[in-house]
Amino acid sequence: IAPGSERRISYFSGTSTHDRDLAIVAPVLERLLRRHDDLVVQFVGPVSSSLQHPRIRKIERVPFGDYLHIVRTSHLCIAPLEDTPFNQCKSALKAFEAGEMNVPTVASPVGEYSQVRVEGILLATSPQEWEDHLEFVLHPSNYSKLSVGLRERMRSYTNVEASAEKFLEFAGW
Repeated sequence: IAPGSERRISYFSGTSTHDRDLAIVAPVLERLLRRHDDLVVQFVGPVSSSLQHPRIRKIERVPFGDYLHIVRTSHLCIAPLEDTPFNQCKSALKAFEAGEMNVPTVASPVGEYSQVRVEGILLATSPQEWEDHLEFVLHPSNYSKLSVGLRERMRSYTNVEASAEKFLEFAGW
């Protein structure tokens, strides 16, 4: 990483209902910000957090055309989720979108995330695992191993054509 550059951990929240999800990882993010001077934590979407740090950025709304740029310029993405019946129905869309941009994701093993077995998507079940996994991804050699080729690994996992065929079959078309 070039001097003066930053690494961004991005959290994408569609609604403010994810405040409790973010609370799962907030203390870990605070510790990481203290340890890594080049780290920025970016909250995208409506989210409230008690985290106070000069390198926390909040972006309330993002025009659809800017969304991919924000994902692409992230160093890694996070998807913390409380284990609730609602979240058990969540797709792993955020990891798939980030993976398409070769951006690794650390997520809670909730909903579809619990099924994803792709190098570059790490699952964390406790605050210590969150911290360990995020530190692991932040290490340059590990980051390279996880990010290079992630798009191809994700595409082999997420076959859009097969999913579309299954949907059409289900819909009776």
